[in-house]
Amino acid sequence: MLALYRKQLTELHAANSPAGAPEGDVPAQALVGVVMEIFHMRLMQPAVEQCLSKAVYTKGTDTTKLLREIDSTAEKAVTEVSGDAATSRVLLLTVTGLVQSVRCRRLSLFEAEGDLKKACFLLTSSRPAA
Repeated sequence: MLALYRKQLTELHAANSPAGAPEGDVPAQALVGVVMEIFHMRLMQPAVEQCLSKAVYTKGTDTTKLLREIDSTAEKAVTEVSGDAATSRVLLLTVTGLVQSVRCRRLSLFEAEGDLKKACFLLTSSRPAA
């Protein structure tokens, strides 16, 4: 399951690589599109989400290597659009929390999508000028 998810992330990264974000000004809509895709992949694939939430990083195992590749690929896919690795990590952690909140029925899918969009807009509008 994790290998399939890694493949999906690799395809998402490849689809966004040529376009790349213009230097300095990140279009929030483009960022929303990529992050929302990751959110939906995790939400609609319960087996993948269970593997991601239950797996433990243990030195020297194939699972740990795969998890690190997934983390890296997801970050690269979002950073390609956001232009900032820290922003990407914050958004990916937000995705994790929102997926858990929807699964536990603390938030509706609609509310979680709205929160994710707002997070993207807040993170892109609050950047200091370079």
